[in-house]
Amino acid sequence: MDAGLSELTAPQLASELAGTDTQVVIREGSTALAATLPAAADLALPRTHGSITIGPDSYEVETRSFAGFAGAAVTVSILSNLAATAGRT
Repeated sequence: MDAGLSELTAPQLASELAGTDTQVVIREGSTALAATLPAAADLALPRTHGSITIGPDSYEVETRSFAGFAGAAVTVSILSNLAATAGRT
């Protein structure tokens, strides 16, 4: 059996993962535990991969699910600003 614990809170983890052109939303079920882009906290984000427009910005979204306490699903969604990545190869 593998077990892991984190010393980071959800807001701390979101802050660690976020960057200039990258935002993070962490949820337990439908409850937002942390969001570096507050406008995304209550939006329906893609369950695995997709895109979303929030205000004037479009984002590519990757979402991963993890088992939380008492079987509750914890999801981490990474939003990459498409305008920032459009010129990269």
